[in-house]
Amino acid sequence: MNGAGSGASNLCINDTLTDDELRLILAKLESEKDKEIFGLMCKRWLRLQSTERKKLAARAGPHMLRRMADRFTCLLELELAQSVSRSFYPGVTDSDLDVIANFFHGMFLFGLMYRGISDVGMKAIGEGLSLLQSLDVSYCRKLTDKGLSAVAKSCSDLRVLHLAGCRFVMDGILEALSKNCHNLKKLGLQGCTNITNYGLISLASSCQQIKYLDINKWLSKERKEEVADVDGG
Repeated sequence: MNGAGSGASNLCINDTLTDDELRLILAKLESEKDKEIFGLMCKRWLRLQSTERKKLAARAGPHMLRRMADRFTCLLELELAQSVSRSFYPGVTDSDLDVIANFFHGMFLFGLMYRGISDVGMKAIGEGLSLLQSLDVSYCRKLTDKGLSAVAKSCSDLRVLHLAGCRFVMDGILEALSKNCHNLKKLGLQGCTNITNYGLISLASSCQQIKYLDINKWLSKERKEEVADVDGG
């Protein structure tokens, strides 16, 4: 009895359970906190927890992004937050987007709100993340139709796009969406004051699955002229 009990107590769970069996245990954990605790057990469990992770929010530069890509190989959703202390890290740059485009090919949701990125970074995202379905680049104030149109042309299954505060956005992106992204369902254009009725008509004619369109704080050039004529009269 004692011998049998002693033998049983010496069993190691890592010697008993396969990776697939451990993944089944991980899949039954509902909260993210429990999943994090699972990964703290040992290096093997951390590796399994990392490779099964689908969503991540982080603050990171190019070096850390490469390490994240090696660790989180099945990542589908990534949100990059601005560091509170800019001395710690200045924010996402075009070089960071190039790393994301080259290492996270399977990702379908990407969100960031950084003023430093430009059309160069957006072009890299379009070329590298062809499976992208949701993109939030609100208040990325340097972006223009050129970079965003590259995303629309390459990511034909794009369904959600948020461009709030992108003040240089014009009708070009709306035309690119109408030609390439027929599954588009949500579009945020809050504060995009350079779009016109022509662009919206082009969008509506082809993207007929749209269920949400935010044009708050928007006044088309044509409408401004109409208001000016009324005031002048």
